[in-house]
Amino acid sequence: MSRKVKPIPKAELDGYYADAENYLLKPWLTRPLPYREPIIVGGKGAYFYDATGREYLDFLSQLFNINLGMLNPKVVEAVREQVGKVNYTKNTMLNIPKIQLAKRLAELTHKSLTKTFFSNSGTEANEAAFKIARLFTGRTRIISLWTPSSPSSPDSTTSPPPTATGAPSGWSTRAAGSAAPISWRTPSSSKGPTRWRPS
Repeated sequence: MSRKVKPIPKAELDGYYADAENYLLKPWLTRPLPYREPIIVGGKGAYFYDATGREYLDFLSQLFNINLGMLNPKVVEAVREQVGKVNYTKNTMLNIPKIQLAKRLAELTHKSLTKTFFSNSGTEANEAAFKIARLFTGRTRIISLWTPSSPSSPDSTTSPPPTATGAPSGWSTRAAGSAAPISWRTPSSSKGPTRWRPS
C-alpha cells in the first residue's frame, strides 16, 4: 500500500464504481467481478496510486501520454504557466507555443522535414497523412491492412474507411483474421480491391 495517498472509504468507492457503470461508455472490456479496474487518484514519476492506496509501476506511461512521468515538476509548471495565459486554441488558430514547438521540431529533424501538423486525434492524423501522401506523390491509392491495430480503439479490427482509401461508396473494408495489405483502387480505374501479394 502506498503512503502517498489516503484510501477512499469503501462506501464512497462503491459509489464511484456504481456511477462509472451507470454513466460511462467504456471503449474497453472489463473483467468480470470481483475484479475492478483501479480508480487512479494520484501518481509520481513512474508510479500511480489507486483509490484504495495501492501503488502500481506504470509500464505504459498511461498509453504513452506521460512519458516524462506523473507530476513531472517541469511539466506541471509549464502547464500552470500556459493555462494562466491561454488554455486552448482550436487548430485553425495560431498560438505562440505551437509556433515555437513547430520551429524546434524542424531544427531537430531532417532538413527536408520543416513543417508540423498538430492534430486533435489519431483519426485526424491519419486523414492528414492520406492527404499529404496524395499531394506529395500525386497518387490516389492507399494501401492498408485488413486488420490494423489500435489498442485504444473499440473498433480496432477495421481498415480505414472507403473515403480514405479511395474505394467506391458502400464497400466494406472489414475482413476478420487477415493481416495482409489490401490495395484499394479508385473507382475510375478498377472494379474493386485487389489482394497484394509479395513477390
